[in-house]
Amino acid sequence: MDDRTDPYRNGRNHPLVVENRSAMSFQVRREVFVSRDVLEREQRALFDRCWIYVGHASELKSPGDFRTRWAAGRPIIFCRDRQGAIRCLINSCRHRGATVCREREGNARNFYCMYHGWTYNVDGSLRNVPGEEAYPPSFDKTKMGLVAVPRLESYRDFWFLNFDRDAPDLVTYLAGAKEYIDLVVDQSPSGRMEIIGGVQEYDIKANWKLLVENSVDVYHLVATHATWLNYMRNSGVNIAPPKGSGLLLATKGSGKDLGNGHLTTDNPNYRGRPAARWISVSA
Repeated sequence: MDDRTDPYRNGRNHPLVVENRSAMSFQVRREVFVSRDVLEREQRALFDRCWIYVGHASELKSPGDFRTRWAAGRPIIFCRDRQGAIRCLINSCRHRGATVCREREGNARNFYCMYHGWTYNVDGSLRNVPGEEAYPPSFDKTKMGLVAVPRLESYRDFWFLNFDRDAPDLVTYLAGAKEYIDLVVDQSPSGRMEIIGGVQEYDIKANWKLLVENSVDVYHLVATHATWLNYMRNSGVNIAPPKGSGLLLATKGSGKDLGNGHLTTDNPNYRGRPAARWISVSA
């Protein structure tokens, strides 16, 4: 990636991230967490090219089930068509670009655009156009269905999309993250998972990097989550670190590079394997 596309250089071509491994220092300008310009460059360099998690197959139990979401700034419909195939469609009418599916989730016989009444089947194909007889002979309904995302692939019932047609396949992209997905799924005796309904949402006055950084930062645990740690102590869990160890807690967890920009915090010895806690980060 050259300096023209690198999202982590500012307009004066100065680095926003400075790492000095010999001095064991790593510095990041706060601008990278709040700058709209940096976020826009990340959109082009990262999110337009990497695999993005869309949803789990268990969220779409029956034909016609759908979930509307946003992926890399684009509205999408994650759905199961009448033949049982899982699809991911851009939630934008082919006529004037209005939102087609306005509900967050549900089951639909078709998707109906409220603006001019264009109706689409659940597989995205165009079903009905009001006043179709007024359109010219060149109008071809078979070519005016909802646009599917360029790439849609799954691993262990986790579905991902990619807006880059030339991107490597999903399994290659996931690299070492596959082991942690397997670890989570294989806890089930059936080898399958089911997503429980309901969501927990929160907002932060920053972009995605601050949330990711917090997710793999165990340093804040003692200060921020003291109530939970006290609960663990009172429940008989020994979380005190050995004297002279330099540790804040008894855990020996560490950061782990999983390849292709994925990372995790790894706490060992869950049945001889790392604990079932992982987070995948695209970079």
